[in-house]
Amino acid sequence: MRWIVGLGNPGKRYAGTRHNVGFEVVDRFARRLGYGSFHKKFSSWIADKAIDAAGGEKVFLMKPQTYMNRSGIAVKEALGYFGGDPKEMLVVHDDLDLPLGRLRYKQDGSSGGHRGVDSVLQDLGTEEFDRLKVGIGRREGQDPAEYVLDPAGGEERAALDQALERAAESLDVWIHDGFERAAQLYNQRASEDIGDAAGKRDERR
Repeated sequence: MRWIVGLGNPGKRYAGTRHNVGFEVVDRFARRLGYGSFHKKFSSWIADKAIDAAGGEKVFLMKPQTYMNRSGIAVKEALGYFGGDPKEMLVVHDDLDLPLGRLRYKQDGSSGGHRGVDSVLQDLGTEEFDRLKVGIGRREGQDPAEYVLDPAGGEERAALDQALERAAESLDVWIHDGFERAAQLYNQRASEDIGDAAGKRDERR
């Protein structure tokens, strides 16, 4: 089984904020693949479906509801119950140090200062899980803690929406072809490179 975990904060107060892009990517992927409704389990919203690209195995989608800095509690609880392996898990989250709209697949390593990822690292006791970072950039003169909890608007929101669509699309590649191929196609420097990446992705079909 595979696990795709989107990080964010629960409740209407945080819906659409930059810190919740993990939730949004998971939601978009669920719609693309026809997952249907999420169900509240283990302090999370969880959905699962057998996916052909995963060899018919189930791919679980998870949105922890324990707030960002306690995400690991929910992840550990769910993986423990189902016997999930962190090595078969991808965590999707925002990244202040990536330019707006950039995607970056990363394998193991530290949290890079992201509190949600740090919580997952601490509670699982391992760095050996994949990550997909979605760049949200920074705003000069604004406290990063405030910036991530604000919603993006205007042109910024449009650019972010494009990135979220690419991120959801990239999950197909991660499931079917693995981390290395997803990183090769989607760790691009500019959005205009994505068209070429999409063409390469389609060559495998």
